[in-house]
Amino acid sequence: MTENNQDNNQLLAKVSKQARLSPIWIVPIVALLIGLWLIYDNYTKAGKQITLSLTNAEGIEAGKTKIKVHSVDIGLVEQVTLSEDLTHIEVLARITPKAQPMLVQDTQLWVVKPRIGLEGISGLNTVISGAYIQLQPGKSLEESDQFTVLDQAPISLNGAQGVHVNLIGKVGNSLRVGDPVSYQGLRVGRVVSAVFDPKQRQMQHELFVEHPYDVLVTENTRFWTTVGIDVKLDSEGFKANIPTVESLIAGGVSFGHVDDRPMGQPVLSEATFELFANEDAARQQTYDQYLEYVLLVDDTVRGLSKGAPVEFRGLRVGTVINVPWKFNSPERKKDFRYAIPVLIHLEPGRLADNGKADLEEWKSRIAQMLQRGLHAT
Repeated sequence: MTENNQDNNQLLAKVSKQARLSPIWIVPIVALLIGLWLIYDNYTKAGKQITLSLTNAEGIEAGKTKIKVHSVDIGLVEQVTLSEDLTHIEVLARITPKAQPMLVQDTQLWVVKPRIGLEGISGLNTVISGAYIQLQPGKSLEESDQFTVLDQAPISLNGAQGVHVNLIGKVGNSLRVGDPVSYQGLRVGRVVSAVFDPKQRQMQHELFVEHPYDVLVTENTRFWTTVGIDVKLDSEGFKANIPTVESLIAGGVSFGHVDDRPMGQPVLSEATFELFANEDAARQQTYDQYLEYVLLVDDTVRGLSKGAPVEFRGLRVGTVINVPWKFNSPERKKDFRYAIPVLIHLEPGRLADNGKADLEEWKSRIAQMLQRGLHAT
């Protein structure tokens, strides 16, 4: 009996009590999971934060000013502060996830608000809704989260088809950013930049000529300013050049083909041209080949001025360069003539089909004509 009892005791299983999750913990766990999901969802939907730099904060309000592309909201201004160096305004804005691929280095942004200018009235829709920031996507492959916001729409948008042209001119022929670029009275572009170079003492302008008019800018194109009405009274008579109404009010620059030479091939972007004071100056500068002579005029030179034409039997063959021409005269002799020296340029290219001439050949011809009695009156 004793052995049987011991065997039965050894066969008895040990039963332990397992811990169970109390139903009271279900609600906190579910709440925690929901909270984590809401945090993740809010983070993914909030989008990317970017930093904007502005010259002033006029019309920009945190929590109200929107960022748009094609009139669709893609972001919102969150904070407007003054920069640490107190030179500009820094704005923190957040862009929706779908619009994040647009945030590249050459993306352009500008403020849209009511404006009155030569182009007319724009931004009237913002009178009630308030100013907003317009975004123009760039084409760069490098992402960016810092941008400079322009005060108004750029003259030429990134990706716009056309050609950029550089002009070099005197200070008196300076243009303003936004001035129209015209071809035979038709507006085909705008002035993009105007900078004074103090070392060269000249103005440097950049123009943008829109497509499809960019093919009009060729190797032999000339550019001139169109500010106001150009009135001229000289030996050739009375001339008046009246530009378009827009150019008359705002000024601007015109270009064209001013001589009989071939137009040449369309230029590539960043080609450089000279900016002339008017169309007549551009037309005269076309003839860059010349022979220089000094005329000794015994009669009065009243009415003769710089730029006056030099004619041969009614045909213009040159230009007066300086009246009187100052030079170191030799010692006076008994037969000294009290004549007025006039410096002229004879331009044989005016008589050539392609505007080019053999100067040595013409120099020999003129020498022969002088021997035969050719003289100026």
